[in-house]
Amino acid sequence: MKSIKKYWPALFLILVFVLLFIYLFTFKEITYEEDRSLLFVTLPSPPQAKIITDKEEIQSIIGILNDSSKFGHGLNGRAGWIGQIRYKGVTYIINNKTTIEVNRVMYKLAEEKGEKLFEIYRKSQAVEEDFGDQVLERFNEGKKGGSSNRNTEPNDKSDQLTLEIANPKDIRPSTKELLLVLENQSDHDIRAGEAYALKRNNQGEWTVVDNPISYEDLAYIIRPGERKNSNVC
Repeated sequence: MKSIKKYWPALFLILVFVLLFIYLFTFKEITYEEDRSLLFVTLPSPPQAKIITDKEEIQSIIGILNDSSKFGHGLNGRAGWIGQIRYKGVTYIINNKTTIEVNRVMYKLAEEKGEKLFEIYRKSQAVEEDFGDQVLERFNEGKKGGSSNRNTEPNDKSDQLTLEIANPKDIRPSTKELLLVLENQSDHDIRAGEAYALKRNNQGEWTVVDNPISYEDLAYIIRPGERKNSNVC
């Protein structure tokens, strides 16, 4: 009994070390929450991003992340990433197709699962846009109301000029004219004109529709907070 007491401090330190190792290097399983959106950022530069709200897409991504190895492979000491996933306040950094980093701890992705993550991103119908402070701020609002799944210009570098379809529920295959609403959400004037181009979303990739158009070469000044209607035929 005395010999056990003699080694008790050492045994206690070993137990603390083991528990600390398990806590730091065990992948924390992710659970799905109905009202949460997911931010997926990808390279190459400049980074592109989608705020994903589709339940099945989010659950598929969570399933792949949860399939990571249960114990980490040490602390990450090198920079560089090809993708980032942000969900419920945690950032999952995809270093390559086989490893993922969480709080600087490296975890192994199951074989071919890394490529599957990017396949979900490519096929997602969420709007792809240049990643920046505006996207991050919208996402950090925390609810699906901050999503980019709305009728906006794809890859919009808008300088806070939003473009929405005024009556999306009334659109039919026979519709020949759309009523669009431009809104200046910045604190300065923005110039706009009548010219436009149409793009089609084909499995996450935007392609220009060959649609000959004619328009008047006019310029409008849209004041801060002002909304302007525009017809597209």
